[in-house]
Amino acid sequence: MEDTKFQNILEYPWFTPGKLVNKEALHTLVQEHQKRLKPFGCAQSYTCKTCNIWPGESAENIILKKREAKNSLLQMFIDNSLQILRIMNLEAGKLQKIDHDLREKEIALRDIIKKAAIESAGITIRSTITIPKLNYRNRLPSEEDIVDLAVEEAVKITLWHLCWSITEEEIALLKKYLNPFEPLMKIFALGLWPLGISQKQYWIFLPKDSQIEE
Repeated sequence: MEDTKFQNILEYPWFTPGKLVNKEALHTLVQEHQKRLKPFGCAQSYTCKTCNIWPGESAENIILKKREAKNSLLQMFIDNSLQILRIMNLEAGKLQKIDHDLREKEIALRDIIKKAAIESAGITIRSTITIPKLNYRNRLPSEEDIVDLAVEEAVKITLWHLCWSITEEEIALLKKYLNPFEPLMKIFALGLWPLGISQKQYWIFLPKDSQIEE
């Protein structure tokens, strides 16, 4: 079951959505993600806001939004759920095995997601390697930086999701909670990028020529 789930994830249309994205379905996933974090302290719910990238929102603005999202209350609730997950695996003596399994999956996952993001952004693999990774204070963020950020986010969330799924199958106590990362994976499966909370909005980025269907 676990390997089948992972193979399905590898086949997601990462950052390459279709022309139309259903607004109601997307907003439902955003609300479901926040709802599933309620047992971990998430009482407030934010509405969904979308914008386009590659082309669209500037790289500089995306970096600013991500910095704010990283420090948001929603991220704190995600961190709480991850801490509980880690403690449960540690107490069950399964943490080392799960960490090893996820590290192996990360290699294949990162390669596929990065190739998809590069293609969607219309840049080259060479440019992501050769452009110097300087501090953002010394240069303006570029599309290459946003590709790196998007890939890191997608890989990280997928590994969290897989960790939860593995733990859920082996530790009965976790079954009373719903996997909070599953709605995010469904958003990624649409080819979109769930960024998080910034400016009191839950931001979803729509890569390349996407449109919201009312």
